[in-house]
Amino acid sequence: MPMIFKIRSNKIENKIKVDIKNIIRKYKYIKFEIELTKNLSIMEIEISISLQKQSPAKVIISIPDKREEITGRYSICLNYWLPNCIEAVYRSQRSLTLKFDTDDYGNSNCLSMDSEDINNLIPDEYSMRNHYKQRYNNNPMPFHKFKKNWLERQHQVFWRGSTTGGGVLNTTKDLFKLKRVILCQLYNHNNSFNMKISKIVQNNLPKQILIDELKKEKIWTRSVFENTFSKYCFYLDIPGNALAWGSIRKYLMGNLIFKSTTKRQLYYYRFLKPWTHYIPVDENFLDLDEKYSWVKSNMEEAALIAWNGYIQANNYIKNTPEYLISRILEKTN
Repeated sequence: MPMIFKIRSNKIENKIKVDIKNIIRKYKYIKFEIELTKNLSIMEIEISISLQKQSPAKVIISIPDKREEITGRYSICLNYWLPNCIEAVYRSQRSLTLKFDTDDYGNSNCLSMDSEDINNLIPDEYSMRNHYKQRYNNNPMPFHKFKKNWLERQHQVFWRGSTTGGGVLNTTKDLFKLKRVILCQLYNHNNSFNMKISKIVQNNLPKQILIDELKKEKIWTRSVFENTFSKYCFYLDIPGNALAWGSIRKYLMGNLIFKSTTKRQLYYYRFLKPWTHYIPVDENFLDLDEKYSWVKSNMEEAALIAWNGYIQANNYIKNTPEYLISRILEKTN
């Protein structure tokens, strides 16, 4: 048994070091170590950085010993968080030990990307990705230019998404209990709405059976390229398992967002105000028709709200690492 554990430990250590090779290369004078621990849940990461002569000298990355592999979000987020932790140590001249959670739902004991506890929130994976892929605009459009472009778009609520938000799909009944599916059905015959499911996930039932059921309801379609959303004026922010992390990209594209009220928060929500940056709707979207009617009757004001959201999103994405570092420094005071 010790031999098996050692083999798995070496395998995971090597995988992490390959994943963060660019960080290791950049900080050649820092020693990087990987530790397996029983004290972390499966989606958590702990980063410890010690100082020597006022510079970071050693980084210990602790991961749960129950983890069999390092892939996907776990690896991606580590690459976002680690260099910003190192930068925070440079600025503060203090060692740090912080736990991060990579799960959809977050953890009250960790820095989290989606949570009811705003004091532990950090920018989510999608926000960080949009920053590092430079999807923000250093010179965003002035309002007069934005409004002209926006009013020329198709005046529809355009939405595409996956089958998240209700756990594992074991039956077709599970499928039709999903809020996303219910909303697609509800507005399927309304020409002002273009809403369809485009990806099957979290299913035990064969994917094709679920697709066939959605096709019967005429609410299934293939996925679209992200820039397709920029051809439309409106977007509906519908939470899935967690909040809709991808909505930040829609703000960046100038969509007017219909956003529901939720207890859970993403980091950038603190910068958004209802009727200034988005159109607020009921948590269950019961007043969506009413709010949509207001927008259609007040397109000049609606364009301004969309532009405000676009400007705020660009400012946020441009400075996302700084918000992460600020939170790290706050937690190491």
